[in-house]
Amino acid sequence: MSKGKRNDYLIISILLGGLLFSVLISFFMHDYITDVNVIDISDYSDKVDNIYYNIESEEYVITEDGIRVIMSGWCAKKNVKTNTVGISLALKVEGEDTYYKIPAIIGERKDVTSYLDDGYNHDFSGFSTDIYVDSLFPEDKDYSIFILYTLNGKKTIVDTNIYLSPKTSIERIPNTDIKTRKINNGDDVDVEKLGDNFYKIVLDQIDSTAQEESAYIVLEDTEGRLFKYNNENDISREDDERIILYISKKDFKDEYIGWYICRKVNKDEYYIDITSSVLN
Repeated sequence: MSKGKRNDYLIISILLGGLLFSVLISFFMHDYITDVNVIDISDYSDKVDNIYYNIESEEYVITEDGIRVIMSGWCAKKNVKTNTVGISLALKVEGEDTYYKIPAIIGERKDVTSYLDDGYNHDFSGFSTDIYVDSLFPEDKDYSIFILYTLNGKKTIVDTNIYLSPKTSIERIPNTDIKTRKINNGDDVDVEKLGDNFYKIVLDQIDSTAQEESAYIVLEDTEGRLFKYNNENDISREDDERIILYISKKDFKDEYIGWYICRKVNKDEYYIDITSSVLN
């Protein structure tokens, strides 16, 4: 939160309100936003006196339908009566003066009215956006998140000091000859192609008794060097028996000739060769 005294009860209430708002948006939002435009911010003020806000969630993920950005939070101005209000988001391209306006859905947040406790109604201060941005934005860029807040006709742009990074992380790892490592082809692995660039990989036979379990993609180039794709994934389960990985082939150059899944269960680590499934 940006200002104000913090009351334990109100803080708990506002966190619960944010969680409920996010769940409701996820449940009811079936049509994803595709209307994204470059915006001129010259008529927006950057004076944010008494404007309170919170970005409660922001994520950039690969899904079956493309690259998806999900954000939610709230924004309100204390000690001012709300006659009309509009809230959108903007992503500023790293190192440039380009802002992309992202439409948002306004939602009810009675917890914000309780939190600000200034005698005014701030119930409709919540916002959420769920948008597919594949091919809309320049690749390999970071984005600063801004709130475009219009209260009673007055426009303000709020720098949240939060960054959204869609960069693909391909990290060099020790150049162990992968062929000498334990390669287990016994797992039931399903590689499904989604369009021209995306793959969904499903791994069965999760050890329900394991204390630690993870999986990630390892790439091998023409010189035998190994690279780790993205960070180790938290386990994403469609049920209690599967790990789901999404990868974007367009992030990779043709120099990668070997594709493997590195799977860890407790201290045991082994590779699963999926080269033929991806390259064929």
